[in-house]
This record gives sequence, C-alpha cells and structure tokens, in this order.
Amino acid sequence: MKQAFKDTFKVLDDINTREASKESKQARGRAFEGLLLDVFEAEEILQKRNRHTKDNRSEEIDGVIEVYNRIFLIEAKWVTSGLAASVLYSFIGKIENKFHGTLGVFISRNALKKNFLRALNKGRRQSVIVIHGKDVDLLFEGDVTFEEYIEYAFKELSSENIVHLPVEEYIKVRGSKESAKVLIEKVESSDKKGIQFVKEKLLAEPLSASDIIIELAALGREEKEKAYFFIVQNFSELWYANLTGDKTFIIKNMYQFLEAHKPSSNTLNVLAPEYYTTLVFKSIILYTRDIFIAEFKEHYSQLDSDVKNKFESLIIKYWHDNFGSYAVENSITDLLIPIWGELSQNLTNQLYKGYLDIFVSDRKNNHSQKLFAIELVEEKQIPEKVVKEWLRTKLRASGRMYLTLNTEKVAFIVSTYKGILKLVEPDENKWPRYVLDTLYESRTCNETDNSFTLTGNEKLHIVSVQGSKKENLLVTNISISHTYFSKDGSIKRYVINLVSDLVDPANLINNQILPVGKIFENGSNSKTEITFENLGKIELKVFFRMIH
Repeated sequence: MKQAFKDTFKVLDDINTREASKESKQARGRAFEGLLLDVFEAEEILQKRNRHTKDNRSEEIDGVIEVYNRIFLIEAKWVTSGLAASVLYSFIGKIENKFHGTLGVFISRNALKKNFLRALNKGRRQSVIVIHGKDVDLLFEGDVTFEEYIEYAFKELSSENIVHLPVEEYIKVRGSKESAKVLIEKVESSDKKGIQFVKEKLLAEPLSASDIIIELAALGREEKEKAYFFIVQNFSELWYANLTGDKTFIIKNMYQFLEAHKPSSNTLNVLAPEYYTTLVFKSIILYTRDIFIAEFKEHYSQLDSDVKNKFESLIIKYWHDNFGSYAVENSITDLLIPIWGELSQNLTNQLYKGYLDIFVSDRKNNHSQKLFAIELVEEKQIPEKVVKEWLRTKLRASGRMYLTLNTEKVAFIVSTYKGILKLVEPDENKWPRYVLDTLYESRTCNETDNSFTLTGNEKLHIVSVQGSKKENLLVTNISISHTYFSKDGSIKRYVINLVSDLVDPANLINNQILPVGKIFENGSNSKTEITFENLGKIELKVFFRMIH
C-alpha cells in the first residue's frame, strides 16, 4: 500500500472525537470513503466510485469493486457510537435488489458489536463480507491487500458456517504457508529416519489408516518419537498451509498418524511445557482438539510452577481478549476442564465470572462453554463471594438503564438473574429486595466530611437519606449543594433546602430513612459534587444510584 494512503488514514484516525464538531465527523466519514476508493483503484479492483443507481436516484452506493470475478458493492462507515443492525439490513437490501450473485463488503472503522455481526445470516442468505475495527488497522499497515483478503474471505465464508473472518486469521494462514515451505525444506535436508517418514509418506501422498500403521511398524521407537515431535510442533503451520490446493491430504495424514501412534510418557513430559505455553496459543482451536488434550492433560500436574504461572497468565489474557468468540470460549473450556483442579484460585475466580456471564446468555446449551457454566452454577461450585461480586456489578449495570425504578422493572431484572440469585438468596420472595439493596450505593456525610464527588457521563439519583442526631438537637436546616460543569465549561451551583422542602425535621431521628428522589445531571465535563451543608452534629447516610 502506498505510504500516502497510510499517512491519510493516520490523520483521520488522530482526529479527537470528543472535540470534533458534527461537521468534522461527517467530513471524516466522507474522507474515509474516498480513501478506500483510492486504495481500491490503486489495487486495480475499483469499478465505480460513489454514485446513485440509474433506476433509483435515492439509492446511493459508496463504490463497486471486482474481486475473484465477482462484483461487490461497498458500504463504508466511520461512526464512533454503536451502529444499529438496521444499517446492515439496509445495505443487504441494496444487494438483494441487484442482479443475482451480487455481493457486498461492509467496512467499519470501529469494531462492530457481536449482535450486529449475528444479523449477517439471520434468516437470509449471507452475502456480505465485513471488515471492521482491527481488520482495518491491519489492512492499512500495508502487509495485506484488500483484494487478497476479500478473495480469501469469499472462499472461506462460502463453505464455512461463520459470519466474519478476521484479517488476523488470514495473516496467520498466509504466514503458515510461508512457514510450511521452510519446514518442508528442513525435512528434505534431513537424513533422520523419523523425519524421512514424514517427508516421504505423510507429506507426499494420501494414506489410509492401515497404510500408516504398516509404515509405523517398520520404524523404531526413537524414529516414531521424532516424527511425533515434528508433527505436534508444526501442526498449525502444516494445517493452515494445506487448507486449500492439492495437498489437503496432509491434514488427514497427520490426524491418522496422531491416532495411530501412542507417544511415550517421556516424550509427553518433554513436550508438555511447550504445549501449554506456546503451541496452544499458536492456534487454540487446533491444539485443543481431543487428540492433543487427551495426551497432555495427565502431564500438566508435573509442570514446574514457572510454566504453570506463564500458562495461567496467557490463558486469562486470551480469555479476556477473545471473550464473546464462542469457538475460543469452547476451546479454552475443553482445555481447562481436565486440569481444573490444578488451576490457581486467582485464575478460577476470574474465569468463574466469565462462566456466570455465559450462564445467563443465550449461548446454546449443547456447547462446551455453556454446559460447563450450567454445571458450575447448578452444582454450586462457584464461591459465594465471587457470585456476589459478579451480581453486584451486573445488577447495578442493569439498574443504571432506568431513570426510575418501579415494581415491573425490578421484576424484569430479577427474572434476568434469577438463576444466579438463587445461589445467594434461597427465598425467591426476597429477590426484589436483594436487587434494590444491591442497586443502591451509599456514602456517609457528617460535619467534617460532608461531600462526595462523582465523575462519568451519568445522572446521579439520590434515593434517600438516613438521619442520625443527638436527642433534643433541633434540626433547623440541612441543604444539598450541587456543583457541576455546564455545557459552556463554566461552574454552576444550586442549593436545595432538604429540611424545609423534602423532609419533616421532626422525623430526622436515629435510623429513620427519608425519601429524597432527586436526580442530578452532570454537565458536559462529567463531574458532579454533592455537599450537605449545615449538618452540625447530624450524620447522614446517603443512598444513591447512577443512571445512564
């Protein structure tokens, strides 16, 4: 890719979204669209630029390209907030209105939500390749052209039941092809008998299971182990390099070899540290197949603590980075179940929260990650402290969606989390109260510490105050002072007399909770300070919640 294209993309990417005007953002979107068309033109795949169709002047198309002798319509978006699935449906509609066989490429600078991607094949023929988020970054780094990625994605999406093929995956496949060439050169230059077997048999011609058994019988134990080492260590490179073309038989040969040869315990002990710290993370989906897990699971407990610590740190990063990718979730689950009892409490506690998310999700019950989540919940294997921490986070996030909370809204929240609520409160009649108690945060204010500050793009809802005063102390005035930044950046302040306007002073007795129900809005700089004035010897416990 030309350096000028990369430079232009960086300039667009550096625009400060918070400070940019609406016009600037729209201009950036148009510039991004034009940049893409310039790139397509340089790659000699551009057919037409931005235009309206001849038969319908109201239907606009961002561009048209031709790749792999197929016509693709282009839709480009640079929107900082989440795109609605209706935007995609509208684009699919444009495609379906065209001649049969027309396809589309939907390009979004920012990452799309998973629900958006699922809309790709919901009740209709899949006809759109999506390039979004990190995909765009990788393509503008210049190592991969749009043309070669779109061609590969078209071939893969045509045969696989997936909705999006990350550019990162394509780069891995392309890199594996190059790595495989180097591997084969190493094999061809080796005079070791075990490696000769790989070269002359596994990589040379299609073999049946019985053929491989016969060939193995002619090898000594050491040669078989050398062949096993080579296949396991280079499995992902050989796999990806031979997904297409006339060498696909290599994948079948490798599987049949791994099924036919039982490696020695010593070989597995030597390979186990590499398996759990390197190989698994080269391709977690390939290396968590039964044929590998079954061999290595018994050897995890024998690993050094340093190796286990490295494995756990890599697992938790991979889990967080890929959470929401069902294939990765299932692969990690399959890998961890056999060694679950060997994992540290720190790791399992973090994973437990992910499995609680999975439990309440709409993931299908016949997949590994959901089945394991159900087992953990129904058999009450998750520590109550972890469950309560998770519930607190989720319930407060749910409560922030509502400006006001009524019985119906609380009931809806209860129904969403009832499968988890039963772990901390056996009496379901108490669930609504548990939810409300969790939704409210509290601060204690007194004469010496009478204020608190909150930041964020949220409203503050002071629900109630609980008063405490010494006997015979006359309550003459308690006021709430709200200080905030206005839209023009100036500091604003207003005061509400709590005693005269909202409460009866005579009722401000020990442990008496008094309703307030006042909502305070943050200004544009998202900072709000609440001060309770004239408290004297009175202490207040303030109950509040945040609202999106």
